[in-house]
Amino acid sequence: MRLGALLLLGWLYAMNAGADEQVQQHLHELRTRSSLLCSSALLYFNPALEAQDSRALASSYDSLNLLATRVVQLGQPEPVAAHLRDMQRLFKDLECLPRQQAEQYPPLLLRLLRLQREMEVWAEQQLAEEGAAATTAQLLRQRSRDMARLLLDYQARSYPFLDGEYQGLAQAERQALDQGLQQGLRQMQNTDAAQAEALGRVHQGYRFVRSQILANRPRESSGGVEFYLARGIVDLDELAAQVGE
Repeated sequence: MRLGALLLLGWLYAMNAGADEQVQQHLHELRTRSSLLCSSALLYFNPALEAQDSRALASSYDSLNLLATRVVQLGQPEPVAAHLRDMQRLFKDLECLPRQQAEQYPPLLLRLLRLQREMEVWAEQQLAEEGAAATTAQLLRQRSRDMARLLLDYQARSYPFLDGEYQGLAQAERQALDQGLQQGLRQMQNTDAAQAEALGRVHQGYRFVRSQILANRPRESSGGVEFYLARGIVDLDELAAQVGE
């Protein structure tokens, strides 16, 4: 009887730990996928580019749909559910604008960036309340978060906003994120043989576009940077979800 009770308590503890881990993963993905949504939108709705890349539009919708799923899985809490509805309306407004009215893109995208930041802050507050040990899953999420911040900052700094409309990361912040990202990926490659190959691919993709990411004056919005870093972010999130199961 005593053994049975202990086994039941152990099972309940494991179930609760698994549920907590899933909640942390969902909250984390609110941060990364909202960043990817904005990054892809900045690339697609850029009046300075001659042609729109349909892959960026598809990526935006993928992120928007996953955000909607995660918000439902979290129980549609306010205010994040309101942020999502506003993002969906803004994205619809952007898509309805003909290319001949591309000058209306920037103010709408600035509003999208503000909503992203509000969603991110909310998710971070919830994660702080949840608390998180330095597990492998948590370390993977941190590296994914670093990469998402760098990608969004790059695309926003490359966008033709008027001076002062967008306040990006300071050079020191970009360098600190870069160092933490590279060091963290190397450490995990050396200590986690099961994930070393996948982490190596993510690291290689990042190094391929690193000089563009760190440039003080980035070139125009880059589909290449988007491709390599978005893939890396999604791969890290998927690894974190697998490890946390």
